[in-house]
Amino acid sequence: MASKVTVIGTGNFGSTVAFILAMRGSCHEVVLHGRNIDVAKGKALDMSQAANAAREHTIVRAAEGPEDMADSQVVVITAGAPRTPGMSRDDLLTKKC
Repeated sequence: MASKVTVIGTGNFGSTVAFILAMRGSCHEVVLHGRNIDVAKGKALDMSQAANAAREHTIVRAAEGPEDMADSQVVVITAGAPRTPGMSRDDLLTKKC
């Protein structure tokens, strides 16, 4: 069991991965890193309270800097550009940010 997992990307998929980790007690700490720190903080607070209600002791928090992600045993990268209507997954390969 990893003691610290960082999830980079707090969209639908990243948030779901982090929530599952927290609710299963799969690790001691889950760190969320997203483009919008306030969104990451809000999601981390919600997940932390849900894990507590489920009697899991997983700490969920938002990364405010690279130092918060240091010493992670696992890093899950789910960050990416969202698809727009009519866009295929292949179109994402050629999208310029």
